[in-house]
Amino acid sequence: MLGLRFIKCIEDPVVINKILTRLDAKTTQPGNPLFIAAYTLSSSFASGFLDVDERLGCIEWWASMVWIDQGFRGGSNHQAVCDVRQLPARSRPIRRILGFLMAFVCLGPELALAIDDAELIARLRSGGYTVYFRHVATDWSNSDQLSKAGDWSSCDFRRMRQLSDSGRAEASGIGYAIRTLGIPVGQVLASPYCRTMETAELFDLGSVKPSTDVMNLRAAGYFGGRDEIVASARRLLSSLPVRGGNTVVVAHGNVAREATPVYPGEGEGVVFLADGKGGFDVIARIPPERWQHMLDRNQGDSVKR
Repeated sequence: MLGLRFIKCIEDPVVINKILTRLDAKTTQPGNPLFIAAYTLSSSFASGFLDVDERLGCIEWWASMVWIDQGFRGGSNHQAVCDVRQLPARSRPIRRILGFLMAFVCLGPELALAIDDAELIARLRSGGYTVYFRHVATDWSNSDQLSKAGDWSSCDFRRMRQLSDSGRAEASGIGYAIRTLGIPVGQVLASPYCRTMETAELFDLGSVKPSTDVMNLRAAGYFGGRDEIVASARRLLSSLPVRGGNTVVVAHGNVAREATPVYPGEGEGVVFLADGKGGFDVIARIPPERWQHMLDRNQGDSVKR
């Protein structure tokens, strides 16, 4: 379903390049529809502004407008990509097919994220997953002053960015939802930053173990460099949780961005499943507000029974 979609772009060359490297080099010329689709998609993907359906609609629209209607003439630019647009309400079958093909190329595991709440609850209750959370909302009027080892653990807002009051309330709500839904948690790990440890503690899902496996990449130099942190994060996500339970990891957006196909927003959870071969699959994304939807769904099902 298309209708109105609003596209909000941000500058994030790391994410843009990450997606573009998955495309054939011949497609990455400015004006090429795949380039335009990837650029638009990567911007909205990084900002977390568009959901899965909106991203599919976005690239479908660009494919139909630039590829089909203009016959590879291109002529688009950054300003055109980042304008607020109204997508067409109707779409020819060829556009839809093309859009999904492009989504498969650009998104990969994102296509698997259209899992409904009931199925997601059932899966999580069965255990065996790792739920990676980015810390909840923070006060962006402060910034990290990282000058020596250990600074990351400071809870002084004058030295390091801390959770906002709304973020703390959000964390408590997420934890309440997980407990109320009966989702078993076998282990809780968190980056040793104050904001990640506090998020994990506010979840109230059990004792929290600090883990430098998912250390913020800005502090990676103290732990063997960025590549080492990325590798350790991937090893963690590819590890099987305790039998019958799920592992909860609370860390940072930049770690997820580099180690996985997903760049979560603050407070967002991403469900991973180890494939038993040293890798992992992305199963679902859970933005903070989805937990309440899952609670409502669960309560509705209980009433019906």
